This record gives sequence, structure tokens and C-alpha cells, in this order.
Amino acid sequence: MARKLTATHDGQTFTRKTDRTYTHVVLVRMSLRKLQDRAHRYSAISKNGAAHYLSAIDGTWKYSHQPDPSYVTLAKEIQEFGLEEVNRRRAAAAVLRTAAEFDPGWKAHGWCGRPDLAQKLKASVLGNEWSCVEEAVIVPVTQP
Repeated sequence: MARKLTATHDGQTFTRKTDRTYTHVVLVRMSLRKLQDRAHRYSAISKNGAAHYLSAIDGTWKYSHQPDPSYVTLAKEIQEFGLEEVNRRRAAAAVLRTAAEFDPGWKAHGWCGRPDLAQKLKASVLGNEWSCVEEAVIVPVTQP
């Protein structure tokens, strides 16, 4: 029968129903600045990518299916405004969208059955250069 496990940190309570035994939960809080930096980086279209989009409207489309309408729209924007301007606009929109969707609260990243595994998980989250985690804590789980 599944038991309800709980952990509390900063006034937030995290619960999980399970048959397994967990002793700790690793909680993470994301960094808005890191998320926005990532959104800015990943919204850019490369020159090769732009050529692919432009092929949707210039007659060099090499696939059997029709290009997606979003490809055609993006190709027309690249053609009209240039790749640098499109990338600037996409980056600005991605940064704004990230700020609007950002949740500053804690999130349960992983439930662990041993303290050493919780330490390992926390270290992997904080030691990853691609991670957008600002802070991580290990919280003991309350057993029923």
C-alpha cells in the first residue's frame, strides 16, 4: 500500500505517494538570469538554419512533404528583415517569455533513499555548467 511521504522547506510542503522508502528529497530553485541567458542563446538561428528556412519559399525545398507554415512565416521574416534582426527579435521574445513564466519557488528535483545519494544528486545539479539551478538543498523526508 502506498504511503504518503512529506518534506517541508521554507513553508512549502512536498508530498509523494509511494511504496518505496525515501529518506531525503533534493529541492532546487532556478535562476531567472541563467534561464534568460539560456533562452537568449538557444533562440538564435544559424546561417545554415536560415538557409533551410529560406528553402521553404525560394523553390529549393528538397523534401517530399510541404514545409510547415511556421517555416514559411519565418523565412519571410528572414528575407524581409535579415537574419541578425530576426535573431535579435527572437532573443528578446524568449527572454520576456522566460520572465513571464518564471516561478521563483522550490521544486522537488529528486527523492533519494540514502543521504549519500542525495548529496551526489545535489552536487550533480550544482556542478553542471548547463544547469539553470541557483540553489539546491537536501531536506529530510517525514515518514508516516
